Order: sequence, then structure tokens, then C-alpha cells
Amino acid sequence: MELRHWHWALGLAAFLVAGESLEGGESPAEEPSGEATDHQPRRGPIEIRDEFILAQPRLTLPAISPDTLGKGETSIRASFIWGNSFGWIQDQSGEKPLARDFLIDGETRAFDLIVKTGLLADLEVGIRVPVRWRGGGVTDSVIDDFHDATEGIGFKDNGRRFFLKDRFRVEGFTKDGRSFSLSNDHGTGLGDIELESKYRLLDGGPEGWSVAGVGRLGLPTGSGPFQTGSVSGGLQVAVAKRLARRFDFFLGGGGTGFSDSEINGIEYETFRGQGFTALEWRPVSPWSVILQTDYSTRLIRNIRGFAGHHWMVHLGSKIEVTPSVEIELAISENILDLEVTTDFAVEVGLVVRLPAW
Repeated sequence: MELRHWHWALGLAAFLVAGESLEGGESPAEEPSGEATDHQPRRGPIEIRDEFILAQPRLTLPAISPDTLGKGETSIRASFIWGNSFGWIQDQSGEKPLARDFLIDGETRAFDLIVKTGLLADLEVGIRVPVRWRGGGVTDSVIDDFHDATEGIGFKDNGRRFFLKDRFRVEGFTKDGRSFSLSNDHGTGLGDIELESKYRLLDGGPEGWSVAGVGRLGLPTGSGPFQTGSVSGGLQVAVAKRLARRFDFFLGGGGTGFSDSEINGIEYETFRGQGFTALEWRPVSPWSVILQTDYSTRLIRNIRGFAGHHWMVHLGSKIEVTPSVEIELAISENILDLEVTTDFAVEVGLVVRLPAW
């Protein structure tokens, strides 16, 4: 999908914020007192990870809020993301090219369990346990139908219809001419368990700037096709600011590093930069609509023709079922580069917050 076709989404977000800012410009005497949305706490971005086939074994940084749990509070988040990756660089589309740099075609599913607890008012720690699957899947025809229905507004299908459907293939050539293939490395496995610590550096309250720093450590616990043997680490800064009564803006960035840069003949970048922006809108008290985007620098350095920019956009929603239970829903699409990012993904999550111990 081309970048210009997301201008409508960004324009809509700007229009809503501008309209809300004008509304918020009324004098306090004119505002209805006690309106539920005036001081409604933000819920923050959806913590979606990069589940592109070749990114699955690597630690990635999700969009996050700088807010922390209260002392003694615990949250449990279970999420499931179902994605489809499809990209190719060859002289012509289809199964019989004369020259092919790479073909990446497959489906991914991942279940994440994340438990976090507040040690202090501004300090929380957590653990993430991912279980992953990758294979041929069943969604190629569904995605073809989606692209056919939306081609007029820019959701192009990247020539998927000219390739075999519901196959798992990761193959091609490195820059020095060696062939590689991971097409038999499919199935289910445990991902690298991740430890996390977040410290809120600045608490601006409902209206001011809030800033937090996050450190992550990935342990080499992967199994099956997700075994890496690599220790990974990440540092991240997250910022939030209220723009209007029902809008909050989030911004963050950081980087990841890995002890081993090669997996099955594919050379990964040792260090990788990542950043995100997100806009949360609360039209009614229990519901948030979230538009977020994330960008990463080069993932792979030795596959011939493999691009160095990875840009995704996500449209999500958080629904507060009770004060302690929240449901998440999100869809993801790639902006740049289509050949090296997840083509389409759906995420469902459940968050339960427990009282302070």
C-alpha cells in the first residue's frame, strides 16, 4: 500500500484534534461541570509487536504509554495476533521468474502473555512469554478478496494472485550469491522470553508531559523454528501529552541489540532503531480509538534486494468492560516497504488489572 493513501487517516486525526481543541477553548464557566470525558485517564497505544516472518525471532519495541501501574498493582495481558507476510523481488511476478532475489510468503500467529507489577509508584517490572506459529496458513484468498474490494482506495495486493496460495516459502539469495531457504522451518515454538522494567521519569498528570524509560532483556529460550541462541536487549523512551479533552498524543523511540547477528545463514543487523507515534481519542467514557504507526531501520543486511525501511500503521480500539477488564482490537497494514513488512494482521487482546497486593 502506498503512503499517499494514508493521508485521509492522518487528515481525519488532525481534523478531530482541531475540532476538539476549539471545543476545549470555551471558558470554564461555559463547560458542563463533571463531564466524564474531561479528566478521563488515557489508556495508551496497543503494544503490537512486529510479526513479519523474518522479524519474529528478534526483539522488537512496541508502542507504549509512559504511565506506570500503581505500587502493588498487577496487570495480566493476553493477546493473539494473526498476520500474513508476502513480499518478493524478482524480474516478474509469479512462480517462474528468470531471476529471483527473494520470496517471503507465509502466515504467522503469535500468543503473548505479559504480566506486569508496580514495585513503586513510578517503577514497574514485567515478563513476556510468547508462543508462535508460522506456516502456509489459510488467509491468502481472504486477503486477495480484501484487496480486490479496496483497490480503488489504494490497498494493492502486491501481485499475490500470481503465486501459489497458502504456502510457506522463505527463500532467495544473499548478496554474495549463496542461496538460502527456510521453507522447511515452520511449525510452533516458544519465542524468547522477555524481561521488562519501566521507570517514569516525569509525571505530568492529566494535562502535562509524561516521560518514561524502558529497558528490555530477551533470553535465548526460543524453540523449534524460533530458536536463535541470541541474547537481546532494548532501550526505549516514551512520551505522552494531552492535546485536548478527549485526545492524547504518544511518541517514543529506542533501539535493540543482539549478541548473535546470524540465524540460518541470514545476517541480521546487530543494532536496530525503532520509533512510534500514536493518537488516542476517547469519544465516550469506556472506549478509545487509537491510530498509531511505527517505523524501524534495516532488519536484514545480507539478502539481495532486501529493503532497509519498515513502516506499519495500526488502527485499534480499547473497550473498558469493567474498571479492571479491558478488550483490545486492532488491524495492521504496511506502508513502506511492502516487500519486507507484514502485509496484513489482526490483533485481539484482553487485559485484566488486579488490585494492589
